Amino acid sequence: GKDNCLFPLDYVEKGVIIDDELHNLLVKTLPPGVRLTVLFDCCHSGSAMDLPYIYASTGYIRGSSALANLGHELVEGDFDEDTLKELKEKWKQLQAEEKEFARQVSLKAADADVIMFSGCKDDQTSADVKVTRSGGKSESNGAMTYAFTKCVRENPTQSYQQMLVNIRELLREKYKQKPQLSSSRPMNMAELFHM
Repeated sequence: GKDNCLFPLDYVEKGVIIDDELHNLLVKTLPPGVRLTVLFDCCHSGSAMDLPYIYASTGYIRGSSALANLGHELVEGDFDEDTLKELKEKWKQLQAEEKEFARQVSLKAADADVIMFSGCKDDQTSADVKVTRSGGKSESNGAMTYAFTKCVRENPTQSYQQMLVNIRELLREKYKQKPQLSSSRPMNMAELFHM
């Protein structure tokens, strides 16, 4: 796929930071047993660290059960010839996607536990929000940062799955962005969130 990049404050002099660089510096170098939790609240950040496992709000790895679901449809269904042809094509496409997923996992998995919350999918933008603090002072924040901190403050003992659902619910009220949760290794989404 395409590379994502960050534009740091000094990007004119120093250049941008590519997601491959972030992965090599912040993910690959960490030893087993280390946990790194990262929050990206920027546009097109869904795969900002090139982590291989992306989770759905159901707690499952997105796309990992597509072949099994299609196989179940084939066993249960009574299909005409055109539908069978369409399903065979879909099967081939899913097999290719699974093969690519396995390749990406072999390239991008890590020994450390790296968990990334991102403000949106790769094809979306992340919004800003005005927050009124005590004393009436107004301050700008990223919508994802606001939702993340609000969720942690209001319920510090929630699972990763609950956290993803709660963050998405908060943002869905006013914004089109869909926050993502990804990791360097398969994780138990029922585990309690901790940093």
